[in-house]
Amino acid sequence: MTDKEALQLTEQCLYDYPANLTRIEVLRKDLLVLRAGSDVKAQNYLRVLNDDDVKKGSMSDPVFNFVTKIEKLEEEIERLRRITEPISNMIRDLKTPYATDASLNSDFIKILGLDYFARNPVAVILDSTKWSRAGFFRKKKQLILLAQKYLGY
Repeated sequence: MTDKEALQLTEQCLYDYPANLTRIEVLRKDLLVLRAGSDVKAQNYLRVLNDDDVKKGSMSDPVFNFVTKIEKLEEEIERLRRITEPISNMIRDLKTPYATDASLNSDFIKILGLDYFARNPVAVILDSTKWSRAGFFRKKKQLILLAQKYLGY
């Protein structure tokens, strides 16, 4: 992966962060519903397997589809967790009272909120923060590089 690709991927992870957190919660609820239903359905699935399926060691389509759906949900949750957890850790670290550069960390939090999460236009961000355009983009680049380290890109 080139440096430019890593920066673009990092920035996309930052933009998608709030939606990805919501998506994880929705998928976890879907998974809980599926798993709760699996106990009841398991008894029915045993009836679906016929003797030939058991002898061959294969599963019938309903069982296979059910297991596949659970596996896909788990894989998607894990994929989203791998890209949201590092950003959550970075945000937590930026908010720590033991930060070495609290004012810069505060600026990073503002950029995250105003730019990445709320997706405000640059003019709105500059007006609300009173930063220069060059200063904003310099801080934004520093934030992206920091996020890149957390994400391991």
